[in-house]
Amino acid sequence: MIEWRLTPEDVARIRFAYSPLSELVLSLIVVRAPARHALHLRWIRSVRPLLADLDLSELFALVPMRGIVADFLSPPPSSVLPDFDAELDRLRQTRPEQVVADLEDVPELPPAVERRIRDDPVGAVHRIAGTVEQYWSCSLAPVWPRIQALLEADVLWRASRLAAGGAQALFEGLHDTITWLATGFGRPTRSATKERCPGRG
Repeated sequence: MIEWRLTPEDVARIRFAYSPLSELVLSLIVVRAPARHALHLRWIRSVRPLLADLDLSELFALVPMRGIVADFLSPPPSSVLPDFDAELDRLRQTRPEQVVADLEDVPELPPAVERRIRDDPVGAVHRIAGTVEQYWSCSLAPVWPRIQALLEADVLWRASRLAAGGAQALFEGLHDTITWLATGFGRPTRSATKERCPGRG
């Protein structure tokens, strides 16, 4: 069970945004697992031939199929409607110490990849950002207007849920396995396992 305890201040800071860079990072998982993402199969089939000459091995290592992704690849969006180029610039400006620290959490990171990044984190960030930019051009840029329209519609929907029913309606509308438990004043809990939450049928 995953449990998030939110203070009143946390709830007051809830905002809605999407991130082209985060969508790109998630797509690196989707493109390697077509059997698990049938909804995106048409996109995967169209993109794979375009990636044949692009070396994505370092990016794939930093974005494993399971487990934690290197955080510096997907910083929180700085605006409600972020621009990919602006997010790419933020990636290029990542502090070397953050790059190195984020490697610790990536499961089964190949030693050769880790060593190459640790030896020159500044060069690694620029190299990785260059690969990200190439991957974006081949894979997501052509379909981004459609993705963006869907994301903007979802942001509006989530905002309407919050306005109509508060944080409880917002979180319970995310997925049928998510529920909201009031465990005391200022201590609401978001749980990812509805069936195991105490006091709920």
